[in-house]
Amino acid sequence: MVAAYPEGRISLDPGVWPERGKTGVARLALTTGTPVVPVSQWGAHEVLAWDGTGAMARTALRSVLRRPVVRVHFGAPVDLADLGAGVHGDAQLATERIMGAITEGLRPLRASEPRLPRFVDPTRPVSVARSRTSEPTKTGSALAKTGSALAAQAQVGQHGLPGGAHA
Repeated sequence: MVAAYPEGRISLDPGVWPERGKTGVARLALTTGTPVVPVSQWGAHEVLAWDGTGAMARTALRSVLRRPVVRVHFGAPVDLADLGAGVHGDAQLATERIMGAITEGLRPLRASEPRLPRFVDPTRPVSVARSRTSEPTKTGSALAKTGSALAAQAQVGQHGLPGGAHA
């Protein structure tokens, strides 16, 4: 068993949704025929801050006192049988299927927080550069506008307004 993060990093998406994946996991699975089991998790962002020793210590202490819940979902293996190693475009298609499965597994875990998390870590950088959308009608500038609005809402939330960090 090998665990890998297809995004290659912790999500910087303002809503903390999965970003576009990189093709390494898909290429490995296509080359070896290894099944890919999507694993989605929600709540770890409340346990430990993104950056800074002081912020990490504060969130760790708060976690001991508040006991946030971390949820994990193991999905069904992603079907990649119709795709082949070395076939042009198949690694990207496989990556999209894998990221789609991770996103679908995440939806029920964060049903009460569909847009923005209730806890916004002020040390976590926010970027829409690699954000992906689950709505096929949104592309390019529409996605950038949505991401910018979410980033702005996340920034407002850090100051205690609706949608932001809870005490």
